[in-house]
Amino acid sequence: EEPESDNVLMKKHEVVHTHGRYLRKFIDAARANGATPIICSMPPHKVWDEKGRLVRETNYINWTRDVAQQRKIGFINLNEIVAARYDALGHDKVMTLFPAEEHDHTNLAGAELVASYVVAGLKLLKPNPLAPYFSNQAAGVAAADPASLAAPVSSAL
Repeated sequence: EEPESDNVLMKKHEVVHTHGRYLRKFIDAARANGATPIICSMPPHKVWDEKGRLVRETNYINWTRDVAQQRKIGFINLNEIVAARYDALGHDKVMTLFPAEEHDHTNLAGAELVASYVVAGLKLLKPNPLAPYFSNQAAGVAAADPASLAAPVSSAL
């Protein structure tokens, strides 16, 4: 049974569905319209643990991965790709990628960097339905090899 609540912003009563249900609905609608769905997990928040590493999200990533597997579509673990790359960049450099008081959303430089990580994740998909459409800039981005995620990244910031 899905929980119900009063949405104070919209001023209406609504049923709140699970994350997985919304994802499955999105995937089914995309397929019904001839699209090839691919799901990215959310990138990490700007939260550091006591060892100086970025904190990884688990619940939403696992739920997203499960839906991708159930629906047999591509999944990009953007949370881990970005977190590993941020760990390699280090706290001080990563802090420059976010507005001072923001903990979720990056500035333009951070958005461009995360976009390159999306491309790196897309390059892991086999088969890769988007490969023919990569721009020249995207063609120069290396795949996000899970074995080398913690390797230093270029300083093209």
